[in-house]
Amino acid sequence: MRRCPSSWLLGVSLSVALLAGCAPSFEPVKPRGDWVKDWLALPASTGSEVAVAVIDGGVLDHPVLDGRVADEWEAGSLTGLPRTSHGTEMAGLLLGASDVDSTLITGIRILDVRVLDDHGSGRPVDIAEGTRWAVARGADLIVMSLSISIDDPDLRNAVAEAVSSGVTVVASTTNGFSDSPSYPAEYPGVIGVTSVSPSLALAPLGVLRGADIAAPGDHVVAPSSEQRFRTLSGTSAAAATAASVIAACPGVLGLDESGVIAYAEDSGATVASDEHSIPVLRCLTKRN
Repeated sequence: MRRCPSSWLLGVSLSVALLAGCAPSFEPVKPRGDWVKDWLALPASTGSEVAVAVIDGGVLDHPVLDGRVADEWEAGSLTGLPRTSHGTEMAGLLLGASDVDSTLITGIRILDVRVLDDHGSGRPVDIAEGTRWAVARGADLIVMSLSISIDDPDLRNAVAEAVSSGVTVVASTTNGFSDSPSYPAEYPGVIGVTSVSPSLALAPLGVLRGADIAAPGDHVVAPSSEQRFRTLSGTSAAAATAASVIAACPGVLGLDESGVIAYAEDSGATVASDEHSIPVLRCLTKRN
């Protein structure tokens, strides 16, 4: 398992040959204020039940997540292997859990879909199978905080089936270590997400290739392993925070890819690079 340049950096970048992840150290880091909550402006409730499939490395036990996982599926190739904290962190960000006293968004029912091992590695065939399981279990929204550099036909078909079934699919772009392709973020109908910093600029790990929108993913706080919290950064986190807006904010869930982009454009904030700009997502109480 390779290490990130900093203990704050977190992301999963997958390839077909070696689905290599990137994990920070477990030293606690003091967050830079609660900028994520301030920007996202999330409501306390979705208003109705929303099933969100977190296709990742599996959710660990954590006090703030007790009772929030409704069902789970695990790839057979991962049976008996230990879990990393990545899936727990993504689930926590989805629910708005930034500390032990967080008031979580009610109405979100998590489907825990484990496709990555404790090194952040996984197989496209498992991701495809987990996607199909999530659709069959009634997922309204799928969040994949992972990126594969090779266009896998089976995964492409599984994602297309989900989109055609009316399921909203959110995926992270690759982190800023390379300009590799980002699948499933670049598949038709998928909402690709990159990361912005507290200043609403493109984050150090953010890339615009494959991104439709941007969301907070730099110095965000999430529940982690050993029932602790920690600060992390990366496009993985941005996909999870974007998913929280889509799941919880009125009128967003059910929009197609272009609809979510149009909704994000009403936030009035964009990030840009090389003359290409994308909007930054947040919850809107009143659209322009």
